Amino acid sequence: MIKFLTLLALLIFPQTSFAEETKELIPARIINVSLIHPDYMEAEQFGILMKVPNAMSGCYDVSGLEFETSFIDGNYMDIKVNGYRRTPIKTKDVSFDCNVGTKVISAMIPLSTNDLRDRRIRQIRFNNGSVEDNYDISINDANITLTAERPLAFKAMGNTLVHNFGGAGIVALHVPMADKGDDIAQVVKNFAHKNALTPAENKPSENNVFYFMDESGKTLSQLSADGYIELGTISILRPYNSGEGLRRLPVPFKVFATRPNTTL
Repeated sequence: MIKFLTLLALLIFPQTSFAEETKELIPARIINVSLIHPDYMEAEQFGILMKVPNAMSGCYDVSGLEFETSFIDGNYMDIKVNGYRRTPIKTKDVSFDCNVGTKVISAMIPLSTNDLRDRRIRQIRFNNGSVEDNYDISINDANITLTAERPLAFKAMGNTLVHNFGGAGIVALHVPMADKGDDIAQVVKNFAHKNALTPAENKPSENNVFYFMDESGKTLSQLSADGYIELGTISILRPYNSGEGLRRLPVPFKVFATRPNTTL
């Protein structure tokens, strides 16, 4: 299964074409890491997504991140990132615009918690050729957590990565005090962005509940034993009829976070 997922990952996040093999590798100095769960994966599987933080534009084709993995059973999984390749785009089309679109440099490593448990892996060691960052692994029936003390090159939000099995990393944001007529969607989206949450495209909002992907796991890991957390406050402009005429005044609303299908 791991070999199959690796092959599938190469198709989705292409590594290197034959034409690029003679080109020099460019080191990846800083790499953002997160845990993901694509739809094709089984329940106990997840992926480590590695992404160069700055997308590239211009007259270049770029490969995905090239990497090697190995295991030392009873101790470590080693991930060595060798870099990526960049080749100039050659075209005779004078109307071709080199700056159309950006190119994301990334790679995904598919893994299974069952396999990690069988191998008794307790730490993942990331290496980019000059820096090694070590993430301790904790696995239970509810989630897998990767924690680093002070990562220098392989960066995670809050130095911790969490994947919650069953919830697929989705968090629900509730604004219970807002009225149906309040236009809060964009305000909530901006609030979510500040908390490193991205819209969950396949989960439409309803009844002042909005769904986002928590790729770092930071928000979901803070949920209390009751299944929720007060994440912060947003302000909504509401009309107010004063002696000076109709005005719009900011009204604060609390935002609560839960897992999907949780009622406050």
